[in-house]
Amino acid sequence: MRFPGLRLLLFGAPRSASSVHLGHRRIFILPTRLGMWFGFLLLAMLFTAMNYQNNLAYALTFLAVSAALTSALHTYANLAGITLSPGTPPPVFAGQGAGFPVRLTEQRGVPRLAVEIGAVGAEVQSLDIPPSGGTSAWPGLPTQARGILPSPELVVRTRHPLGLFQAWSKMRFSEDCLVYPRPAPEAEESGVLRPEGPGIRRKWNATGEEDLDSLREYRSGESYKRIDWKAYARGRGLVSKQFSGADRASVWLDFEALPEVGVEARLALLARMILDQEEAGTMYGLKLPGSSLAPDSGPEHMHACLAELALFQPSEQEREETT
Repeated sequence: MRFPGLRLLLFGAPRSASSVHLGHRRIFILPTRLGMWFGFLLLAMLFTAMNYQNNLAYALTFLAVSAALTSALHTYANLAGITLSPGTPPPVFAGQGAGFPVRLTEQRGVPRLAVEIGAVGAEVQSLDIPPSGGTSAWPGLPTQARGILPSPELVVRTRHPLGLFQAWSKMRFSEDCLVYPRPAPEAEESGVLRPEGPGIRRKWNATGEEDLDSLREYRSGESYKRIDWKAYARGRGLVSKQFSGADRASVWLDFEALPEVGVEARLALLARMILDQEEAGTMYGLKLPGSSLAPDSGPEHMHACLAELALFQPSEQEREETT
């Protein structure tokens, strides 16, 4: 289509992997409800001036018309020249709100006031952009199920300065959000049945006796329970305790070893186990039909395991058992 603005208006915004610059081909402007009522008032004033041939009424009407047209230009200029750059949405658990970060910048040295941005049909955020600067927004969407949540169509709009006109534009970025399975509720006791190996099950007690093996530098995301606070008080900084012993043995979280309670229920149990094992500082691996992750620990391993759960595709037989 030769007219990108018309395509954007009729068919919505295409997915874009790069920044979007708001120019005259992407911005639309129409009167608001307040602007429509103001237009009717101007017509009434014009008819009154014509009926009574009153020059003062003519002057007041034309002054109000010029103010309205000037506000339309300022409303359009409040969006024109803004650049929107996508960020990477952080993964969330099903049931939490997903955020799609967007950076709004302007290079004309003019402040942009009362700019609103949000997903179509969702709550919008109002923000101000400083001159020759930028600010960040986090349009959000609710999540219901695990998997990949596509980036929503975003609308950026403004009614500044008088609210008589609304200028808006739409865009859609290619940064999708990964949604982890909703973890099963925590058990009343700390021990939860977890597979340790082929055909072996036992209760894991996160408070079991362990022998202190060594200290190492604290890694972001590790449990605070493993920090050596005495060493921190002596000025050694944040260091984590490393334990040895039987409880340090690796743990396998096996999909097939769980009770046959449905695919999604199993994934919820595995998600809870991953969070519990990570908090306990255990070496754990993950086994799913068709894939596995070797035992490890740390935030990166935890997110890798949760991502496997989020993207897991059950077989036809497993789908039939679920239904």
